[in-house]
Amino acid sequence: MGVLFTCLTTRAVHIEIATNMSTDAFVMCLKNMQHRREKISCMYSDNGTNFVGADNELRRFRERRASNGIDWAFNPPGSPHFGCSGEAKPNISGTSKTYRADWEKAQAITREYWKRWVNEYPPKLARREK
Repeated sequence: MGVLFTCLTTRAVHIEIATNMSTDAFVMCLKNMQHRREKISCMYSDNGTNFVGADNELRRFRERRASNGIDWAFNPPGSPHFGCSGEAKPNISGTSKTYRADWEKAQAITREYWKRWVNEYPPKLARREK
């Protein structure tokens, strides 16, 4: 069993191994993920009993330690698709452009730049007049 954390900013996926599906196991995975990665400011999840229990447990923990907490937003009941990573960055252009295509375009521009640089700049430096 495990817990998948998906960053809605970078779309990175963080995987934590859980011993079971209890609230305590989830809180432990959440703490482990926060220690390895960055601080979580907002979290979206479904209304699973372990998540609701974890939210209550973390509120009690925050009150005891008076620390900055996580804003936890639960999906509305009956809307399991609400708040998913597909809503993080909508595609408004109507194309199926991917991040890989952007990366490949940047690589092609970089290759063209260095090709021109090698062919045009060093010969100017090495030019000798008699």
